[in-house]
Amino acid sequence: MRLIRNAIGISKLIIILLLLISAIVGAVLTYMWTEGYYQSIGFRILETATVTITNVDFDSHDPTFFNVSILNPSISPSSVTVTQIMVSTEDETLHSVTAVTPPLPVELSISKSKTFKCIWNWIDYTGEDIKVHVVIADGSGSNLEKTTPLVKLTITDVIFDSTISLTSFNVTVQNSASSAIDVDVARVIVNVNETTEEINVTNPELPYTLTKDSTVTFMCSWNWTTYQNMTAEVTVHTQQQFETSTSKEIPES
Repeated sequence: MRLIRNAIGISKLIIILLLLISAIVGAVLTYMWTEGYYQSIGFRILETATVTITNVDFDSHDPTFFNVSILNPSISPSSVTVTQIMVSTEDETLHSVTAVTPPLPVELSISKSKTFKCIWNWIDYTGEDIKVHVVIADGSGSNLEKTTPLVKLTITDVIFDSTISLTSFNVTVQNSASSAIDVDVARVIVNVNETTEEINVTNPELPYTLTKDSTVTFMCSWNWTTYQNMTAEVTVHTQQQFETSTSKEIPES
């Protein structure tokens, strides 16, 4: 019986030793695999300084700027200096962003992130894919594509009718159902023969909230008799800085 108990005890000890050896070997192999992976992929990529664009934000209520957040990752080999921010649009045009807050160049230490306000008017690129480019000194920059909010205003009709009035005209404006926001119509401008005038809108009064998927007709007080047979460019402006324009020939009375 004692021999049997001794054999059982030895067997348990062997099993425990085997489990310990397996755990150690597994840990070593896992460590070697992980180190090999990062040595072959991760560390090789980050031999030079780089940054990551973590977010680009376009404010649908103000198309005059956007924000971009830039990170110097923790596995970066050094601090980086952001020197320039640029934008490319769907028409294959590259735009420099000249006004940035905080002003460039800006140094980012390892693991640090900073958000920059970029003054760049994207009013002509609503609903389009915009690619933001960040340039750094002595390293690899970053790119990120983002779609701007769509705000689609359209002047659907302009009516000069002498049988109704020689001192007023009507302009009809539509805010698309696909627009991201309601807008507040603030001004109506007419340009004829390089003469620009802000028109008095009598009905409905301005500012006027034009909701998505809605249309409004404004009665505009303006004596157009001296501009007959000329082309008028009518522009509607909103408080959110969006605008829409169309041209209309002023008829004879």
